[in-house]
Amino acid sequence: MSSPEQFSKPDHPPDPKVPPTSASQRGISAFHINQAREQVKLHTSGRLPPTASASAVARGPEHTANTVIQNTQDLHARVPLRNPSLGTTAAPNYSDPHHNHYTKAQVSVPAKSHNGKCENPQCGHCGTVIIPSPKASFPFEQNPSITVNDWSIYTMKGPILSSDELDHLNDTRFEFPLPEMIFGNNHVRLVNDKTGAAIEFNTLDALDSLNEEADFKVSYYEEWLSTRPKAKADAVNKEALAGSGPASGSGSVSGSELESVKPYDWTYSTNYKGTLTKAQFKPTEKAIPVQKLLRPDPILFFDESILFEDELGDNGISMLSTKVRVMHSCLLLLCRFFLRVDDVAFRIRDTRIFIDFESNEVLREYKTQEASYDDMCQKLPRTADPKRHLRDAGWSHYAKNGIEGLYSPEGFKTAWLDYQKFLTTNLTLQTVGTANETRTAYFILLNTAKQTTEQHTFHYASQAHNNHFFFQQLGDKEAVKHTRPSRFIMDRLADQDIPTLEEFKNSMLREAEKLNGQGWVFLVELPDKSMKIIRCNNDGTPYFYGKNQSLDMNGAVSEESFDALNALKEKGRNKELDLTLPLLALNVWDVSYLTDYGITGKTEYLSKVWDCINWEVINKRLFEI
Repeated sequence: MSSPEQFSKPDHPPDPKVPPTSASQRGISAFHINQAREQVKLHTSGRLPPTASASAVARGPEHTANTVIQNTQDLHARVPLRNPSLGTTAAPNYSDPHHNHYTKAQVSVPAKSHNGKCENPQCGHCGTVIIPSPKASFPFEQNPSITVNDWSIYTMKGPILSSDELDHLNDTRFEFPLPEMIFGNNHVRLVNDKTGAAIEFNTLDALDSLNEEADFKVSYYEEWLSTRPKAKADAVNKEALAGSGPASGSGSVSGSELESVKPYDWTYSTNYKGTLTKAQFKPTEKAIPVQKLLRPDPILFFDESILFEDELGDNGISMLSTKVRVMHSCLLLLCRFFLRVDDVAFRIRDTRIFIDFESNEVLREYKTQEASYDDMCQKLPRTADPKRHLRDAGWSHYAKNGIEGLYSPEGFKTAWLDYQKFLTTNLTLQTVGTANETRTAYFILLNTAKQTTEQHTFHYASQAHNNHFFFQQLGDKEAVKHTRPSRFIMDRLADQDIPTLEEFKNSMLREAEKLNGQGWVFLVELPDKSMKIIRCNNDGTPYFYGKNQSLDMNGAVSEESFDALNALKEKGRNKELDLTLPLLALNVWDVSYLTDYGITGKTEYLSKVWDCINWEVINKRLFEI
């Protein structure tokens, strides 16, 4: 799912390319930078898989309309709206038997009809086409391509059009002000080499599909139009031709003329569905094999680009972009238009193309979604950047629908939106005017964990971070059911006598059931690279052994709690650092399940949580620094 505010990530460091302003200014020497790089290299190399097995195989209101292409062959398919936060899966380890269920396709890099030298070769390790090109060039231009069976895929990415090129387009093709940023050379083209049928997505054809009228306009429309010289000039010329109002040389534009030069959609809400060659679509009800898209097959080719973007005179954003990923068995292309008009509305228009390389079936799906600005703002959690989610085209899915298989919209609102707002509000009140005021929850909990006078602050910071960490790993049940823990996680669990995923599930849920009150259960990686399941009562955190709070102070002393207490004393005496890396979290606070499951619904809730875990997120956490 689209992740909420990323509490656990530090701010980006300053650009190392910027030199210090004076010799006395503090900085980082080249020696330290290189030393840090070496440390990162050693850290990551210890977790990377062996390359021998991988390289052996590597090369070789909502509205949806589905249409199917007509050509010499019957082409069908269907693609549902996917959670954008899942992103693209990294190439799996091919020695895993779970990944050997796809048919190897005939692959050519570059494409068979590619013109010029290949600047985007395949990776020697995983077989994926390398984008961007490993060879730098200027002016920037990328045209990678690939052929899989009967289909060739071409993409083109170039720089933004110059002012001269924009003027030429206005003089020869378009009679309205163009978007501020146009990548006129960018395109994606899918070609069937046998039939010549082609589907292309490009910038200029997309702009040709604009409606003549916008559905709405903002109060700053006149000011926005005045910033567009050609629009203003057209208005002045029309006024002069009409023989009314001031002379054209005065350069003044009245409100009536501003209205008269608006025969187009100023929000650039394109309904572009692609440009067809030797092909035609027809309606179809046939459903796509979603399992084929969710399988962790190796990705041979992935590329994305922006076709145009406009900030609507600082009144929002309008953007058209494309993404395409190619596997051995199929291809998925998404062309998405995203619009945010401040204080007015949100709009998403998606065109998806799915191609099955084995059967040559193709489907085009067109889907629109729209919501008012106020409705979306009411569902935003309180964060350091309260409008961060308004820039995320996919976040609204969970706020509107909940998490399928786990939370209703009301349950999601209580467990995430309302509770996280409560935590961050109180955290802000606790830290205002202190050194922690500008820090994220993650760094605040690190700074306050061992300070007895800051335990109220620690409580809100730890809870805010843990709750975010928990929700970041969740997804709709159907969208994540084919994800699995990586071989690296399962191998290390096997060393702890947890050989199967089912036993892993039972171990985690068993620890969660042991919590008599509130708390968390974490799977963590220890400094020696082994895995461990830890139980944290109340607001415990996995980052400090002393704050794990694995002891239940309300229960009787047991051999387990006695050993844990001795370990805590020993670590404190030796001043040992805690270097555990949390990978997976289960939220056992009652606020997470009371709304949907009631007072006695803890067991049912925990079993459903497990079914909604997105293991792609967990697997990536293992390799985060």
